[in-house]
Amino acid sequence: GLFETNMTPKKQRDYIINMLEDKAEFIDGALIGNHEQRIKNDTSIDLMEDVCNKLKIPYLGYQGFVKYAWNGVGYIINLWHGTGLGTSAEIAIRQAEQMSTRNFADVYLLAHHHKKLKSDRIYSVPDPRNMTIQKIEQHFVVCGSALDYDEGYADMNGLQSRLLGFPEISLRGIKNKNKHIEVTL
Repeated sequence: GLFETNMTPKKQRDYIINMLEDKAEFIDGALIGNHEQRIKNDTSIDLMEDVCNKLKIPYLGYQGFVKYAWNGVGYIINLWHGTGLGTSAEIAIRQAEQMSTRNFADVYLLAHHHKKLKSDRIYSVPDPRNMTIQKIEQHFVVCGSALDYDEGYADMNGLQSRLLGFPEISLRGIKNKNKHIEVTL
């Protein structure tokens, strides 16, 4: 809570580093968000980059990709923090879906909106070498939140309280078979 905190940015950074140190090996990348951006604008210090450097995890900036592969199947995940006042579910999921106009991925993850939402589609791609149409699953996920609202910024702006938590994404597939992606809210 950038606006409700009694901790300096340095103390916040140190707190986060201490909290995540023993979990860093499980973190595949991190993005800068709007609260960190505000601090960067005011001070020129990118606290998220500092945290990533200290924890030795990939810093993805404003948007990035993570690739997973096993059983001969690769999955591309596109991550973006997002922007705006996505107060409605429709706006938040539309923003997640619009990510596919800029980049290709199997899963698009969007944060910022503090909601758990999902959408999907089948994308058809002609394969002229085999004279077939390849069907590609694409999933759009708004990532949820661990930030509990109180009587501060969220109340001041009339933001709706949400159930805390995050979607679960299962990636399963076998080489030369279809990829399978399941998103559970």
